[in-house]
Amino acid sequence: MSICVNLRLTERKNIRQRVEVILLTDTLKVCIETYNLRGVPHVSETLLKTGHADEVLTLGRELVRTGTRQVEESHDEGETAMEIADCMPVIVGALDRSSLDAAEKLIWALDAVLEDQFEVCEAFAEYLHRRHPKSAWHTLADRLLARLNGLKTTKGR
Repeated sequence: MSICVNLRLTERKNIRQRVEVILLTDTLKVCIETYNLRGVPHVSETLLKTGHADEVLTLGRELVRTGTRQVEESHDEGETAMEIADCMPVIVGALDRSSLDAAEKLIWALDAVLEDQFEVCEAFAEYLHRRHPKSAWHTLADRLLARLNGLKTTKGR
């Protein structure tokens, strides 16, 4: 009987944790979509602490896209860009803890830097300056060569 009770308690705890993650993820999505960026670092940190780096990273990609668009449309003295840039260290933390392999992490960070027109992704540039395995750099170089070759063939058509 106590085994059944323990299983039910464990199941409830797991369900509660999943619901919390869904709520936090939805909250993070809303923060990003409504440009309420002050909540992004706190919610992201909470998700990271509970082992959900991949979810934070997925939403981080959205933040890079939407954030860039928001900076383009804002007519302020750089406050918007600073708010977005303040969120990026948490996203870098998610990248570090994510399930991506080392090469994919480098590619993710490089893409964020290349897409960045307003210097809001400097945290990713700093990430790229850290030590990473040589094999990851080789894979990144191969991927970049493939991209360049892809560009050459589309221009030649």
